[in-house]
Amino acid sequence: MGLFSRKPKGDADAWFSKGVLYDDQGDAENAIKCYDRALEINPNYAKAWNNKGALYDNQGDTENAIKCYDRALEINPNDAKAWYNKGNLYRKQGDTENAIKCYDRALEIDPNDAEAWVNKGFLYGKQGDAVNAMMCYDRAIEIDPNFAGAWHNKGVLYDEQDDTENAMMCYDRAIEIDPNFAGAWHNKGVLYGKQGDTENAMKCFDRTLEINPNHADAWYDKGLLYHIQGDAVNAMKCYDRAIELDPNYAKAWYNKGLLYDDQGDEVNAKKCKDKARELGLTEE
Repeated sequence: MGLFSRKPKGDADAWFSKGVLYDDQGDAENAIKCYDRALEINPNYAKAWNNKGALYDNQGDTENAIKCYDRALEINPNDAKAWYNKGNLYRKQGDTENAIKCYDRALEIDPNDAEAWVNKGFLYGKQGDAVNAMMCYDRAIEIDPNFAGAWHNKGVLYDEQDDTENAMMCYDRAIEIDPNFAGAWHNKGVLYGKQGDTENAMKCFDRTLEINPNHADAWYDKGLLYHIQGDAVNAMKCYDRAIELDPNYAKAWYNKGLLYDDQGDEVNAKKCKDKARELGLTEE
């Protein structure tokens, strides 16, 4: 008799737990099979629907993901995790209004969900609402003082307000908590660059790339530093690496054109600048 033959048998919790193990190992295919087995035994297993939705979400299958989240919430309207996951899906789709509604519902159920506060703060920041964004980040840090992402995002907010001192303090705190936080190292480097401290900026970009060699922005900003210093060879290498990682990096194409300009290579300069404009760069 086959494993899935005849009527459902077994323990739904056991199948769910097995699915979680596969999930943790990155084996989405077998995880979904296990969640399906749990749901065959117990169709009202909200957590299985939620976890299955998260796997579909990670695979970019938003249609099935939203169906699973909605089914989980139909069974248990107070499933904070399902509301949070549904909010993340809306956020990735650019649907800020529905994302915030979902985060609000998640936080109504679980006010101590630091990640929901951070994601809600991020959306407020995108809308230019710095006051509510800061309030969300502060709440997340109050809940979890060692939440590196909250410190980092708070730093970005200060950075946007030209509050260099507090921005640097927040980036440093994020790095203190997580020394391998590439984004915090990069933003710290950008901050040093704005201050004209090219030595420390370069150190930060190098550290960023040591952690994540595929960080296109760090390659671009490192190229910019070399460009400013008159080191055309290394600047070109960095711009090329940024473009290799992100072929649609308009600023890297344009700055590469400027380097060709400096070398008197009008043909390649025009090609690069035209490519930048084709990608939507309007300011030179």
